[in-house]
Amino acid sequence: MLAFLHGDGTEMPFEDQGPYADRVTARRAWQFARGMVWASAYREEVWPPGAAAAFDGLRSRVEAAGFQARQVEDLRDLAVEDLADVARFRRESPKEAQQAGSELDEYDDALRRLLEVLEADRRVPSMEAWSALFERRVRGT
Repeated sequence: MLAFLHGDGTEMPFEDQGPYADRVTARRAWQFARGMVWASAYREEVWPPGAAAAFDGLRSRVEAAGFQARQVEDLRDLAVEDLADVARFRRESPKEAQQAGSELDEYDDALRRLLEVLEADRRVPSMEAWSALFERRVRGT
């Protein structure tokens, strides 16, 4: 499961190889693991698992930019793109989106809250505010 949290299942953090020898095999396994990985208690923030980026197109540009982004407009554009990815995933892969469950909703909500903060404050949130926006509210098992 950790291999899907941090990547596409073919690599593990601090190891040379993950549990799956290739992306084809990992993609098949992801179909069965998606819901469990999204709900995992190891996900401390709302960001999609690495496998969701690799196989579901949820690239999480805001996470990559982090709270270090300096331009409100740039961060806003990234959040809009991330929201478009979520909408596309729900539209094109409804069964898979349902497997992600309330955690996908939580990610969507966090991105929308970020947009509200950016519009209201016209500045990039502080590190503390950033953490509060993206901390998971739903805890899995």
